[in-house]
Amino acid sequence: MFAWICVLLVLFFYVTFDVHYFVRVAVTCVFAKFFRKKITITDASEIYGVVLPSDTDFLLSFMTNSRYLREYDFARFEHATRSGLMEFVMKRGGSFPVSAIHMRYRQPAMIFSAYKVVTQPVYWDSKFIYLDQRLITLKDNVVRAAGYAKIACVKFDGDETMKKLFPKSIKPEIPADLKIWNDACSLSAELMKKSKKPIKFYGKSAIYGIVLPMDADLLFTHMNNARVFRELDFGRWDHLQRSGLLGILYRTKGWGVVSAQTCRYRRALHMFMMYKIETRPVYYDSNNIYFEQKVISIRDEIVRCLAHVKLAVNLDLDKVIAKHFPDTVKVPAPKDLELYIDYNRVNSERLRVTKKRSKSLTLQEIENDDVNKQGEQLLDT
Repeated sequence: MFAWICVLLVLFFYVTFDVHYFVRVAVTCVFAKFFRKKITITDASEIYGVVLPSDTDFLLSFMTNSRYLREYDFARFEHATRSGLMEFVMKRGGSFPVSAIHMRYRQPAMIFSAYKVVTQPVYWDSKFIYLDQRLITLKDNVVRAAGYAKIACVKFDGDETMKKLFPKSIKPEIPADLKIWNDACSLSAELMKKSKKPIKFYGKSAIYGIVLPMDADLLFTHMNNARVFRELDFGRWDHLQRSGLLGILYRTKGWGVVSAQTCRYRRALHMFMMYKIETRPVYYDSNNIYFEQKVISIRDEIVRCLAHVKLAVNLDLDKVIAKHFPDTVKVPAPKDLELYIDYNRVNSERLRVTKKRSKSLTLQEIENDDVNKQGEQLLDT
């Protein structure tokens, strides 16, 4: 019995986690710390490997492009461990996730080829560390892939850390090609900020998507109605984030939950049709925000679905909006939304009407009934 439990646990972890990745990271870090010599930040480090069938493309001929990035991960862990940077940063609660990466696949690394990955920091500033990483086959010393990795300095200053940890190391000049790529990254970041700039409370946000087979009904003809609601969720998250409401809820330990929603499916969203979801609040009261959401097909600008969503919030929205959105002028609810709000009220009252209870209710049943009433009152507000 115990053996079967162990087998099931192993299968569970293999299905739900990339076990080989975590094992490889652990082995790489332990080996680098205890069995390889220390290096400074500007030194190059090397790890070695062989292109296995699990690393190749579907033709089983050469290493697939995503596997290069995986090997580069291990190489970065190895360099950070040997240089002492990982231990130094983690002791101070920091981290160094990959902010951007650029790869050039010069020649394929064929199956069963032995290779090494060379990693060397070539520049850093207060916010980022830039690594030059290359995969080189051992038999001919050919650089098969070359790239730069831009590592973010989270909760630590890159310049100050290098001065403290490596006082004898001289900060190198930024390579010309790295500067061009970094400028491209900076420009891309600015464009993304402009495309996702903050919006006001009544501002309109938009997200985009395409109808995939997993979204379709059993006939694979159009988007299933349940999937529409799922996509509307993402649209509201986008608006809450960009308007700042999500941050306000987080800082005040508040929460919001959908307490009601209505949707009109005007036209079908056919397979592989591209669409956008426009989201905007149209009304709010002391405890609820009412969103209007439209699913619009891009090719013909037809509103395929129209939804009104009631988001219940455990904060006084009148005070929150007056404080954080002082320029916002409260507008009356649209006529169709007024009817929707009235419907919610009438429906709530109807559900509260219960049949006469038997006089022989037990104490536990009475307590459960009181709890149910409290829950209904919370959801109906």
